[in-house]
Amino acid sequence: FQVPAGRSGVFTAETVAERMMNSSDLDTHITLLQEYLDEQGRRRVRVIASNDDYFSNDSFLKVELTAGLYHV
Repeated sequence: FQVPAGRSGVFTAETVAERMMNSSDLDTHITLLQEYLDEQGRRRVRVIASNDDYFSNDSFLKVELTAGLYHV
């Protein structure tokens, strides 16, 4: 997804598997990447945030973002 130039916002992502009434053995891992151009103009990605055990095996991210192209 893309945050337009001059804009900002808050991104949240969460998995809810182990906290369900019929819980799951799912062990999630969420990673947020930002795409950018390096000095030679090549596309690169960097890790902005990552989480794998917010609530037992469920993952959660909440990150303030500025303009850019992001991948989950």
